Amino acid sequence: MFSFSPLFTQFGVFWTKYRVIVIASLIGLLLAFTYWQFPNLKQLVQLRVNAARSIGAASSDDQSSPSPVPELASLADVQEVQNETKEVDGKVMQQQADIQHLRDSITALQQELQKAIDEVATASDLSQQPVISSSSSSAGVSSPIQTSSRINLNTATAAQLDSLPGIGPAIAQRIVTYRSQKGGFKKVDDLLNVSGIGPAIMSKIKDQVEV
Repeated sequence: MFSFSPLFTQFGVFWTKYRVIVIASLIGLLLAFTYWQFPNLKQLVQLRVNAARSIGAASSDDQSSPSPVPELASLADVQEVQNETKEVDGKVMQQQADIQHLRDSITALQQELQKAIDEVATASDLSQQPVISSSSSSAGVSSPIQTSSRINLNTATAAQLDSLPGIGPAIAQRIVTYRSQKGGFKKVDDLLNVSGIGPAIMSKIKDQVEV
């Protein structure tokens, strides 16, 4: 059985990629149709002006003619010109209505084109945004990895401890020995139990170490 699903899928892909071009082409076609369909609008307006002039000329002839026969002929001419004027007015109004309809269609297409351009720009901005890995988030909330600059008393080497202010090689080795004997430091204040570390040294290094 033949399926239309592939055709609809292909049309959807085509419309997504080329809809801006399609809408712009439709606007161009409507503009071309407007100029092709209504080239004689100016001629119709000129014809109406000429008819009005003819009415004025006929009225002048009526006033200057003394005989009744020319007056009847002039009235007939005036009536004919008035009928032609009404016909021209009707055509002009119809073409003006058609032009307004085309203008409304062009405006709607321009709005659709602008909307499509905005959607393309939005999609482009979204494609440039960095993707947050799910492995770095917990329960949908990202948790940035923070790197501590403090020295861990339970993992630091004697050389790292020696770099602390007031801690020389001898005190650094005592800290390592105390750590081995006590099974590690439970809190930073346990450093006061190490020989050679008093409140003065503790105040210098307590913000630079952790457990």
